Amino acid sequence: MRLALLVGLLAAVPAGASAQTVTGGTAADVAALSARKQAVIDAYNRADIEAVAANYTADAWHISPRRPPAVGRAAIAAYFAPAMTSYLMQAAPTVLDVDIAGDTATLISQGELKGMPRPGAVGRDGAPLPAFTERRVNLTVFKRQPDGRWLIHRFIDTTPAEDPAYR
Repeated sequence: MRLALLVGLLAAVPAGASAQTVTGGTAADVAALSARKQAVIDAYNRADIEAVAANYTADAWHISPRRPPAVGRAAIAAYFAPAMTSYLMQAAPTVLDVDIAGDTATLISQGELKGMPRPGAVGRDGAPLPAFTERRVNLTVFKRQPDGRWLIHRFIDTTPAEDPAYR
């Protein structure tokens, strides 16, 4: 359950991260996309579900392994809410590609998601929750809003095959 609820957080791209390939857009656009992704992690770690959902468009999709897609802000909030009281997240991704065309942008990244149990957090069986580290690859589609902000419109997360080239 912990991983299924949290896989979407991996792709947070730290402000200032550089992409291997950038097509279209400006450095300011790339920085704004990175900041938006980091805002999700920051809101999650504050257990601020409204702030997490506010980073997505009203009709956003969040797709992760082992869970049905969450569609819309309310469903995305419901997706993240149960785990917020259990784990703090840390992500260290590498941006592989950014493509910006008009008011749509895609960002592909890969990296590790680390979950540290919050103090006193226990599983359904009452046992303390373990820390974990998982690898993720994902695609995030952003839409620029009329006010100029980039919001997450589609998020697709995958678990890569065990491949020595990935490590």
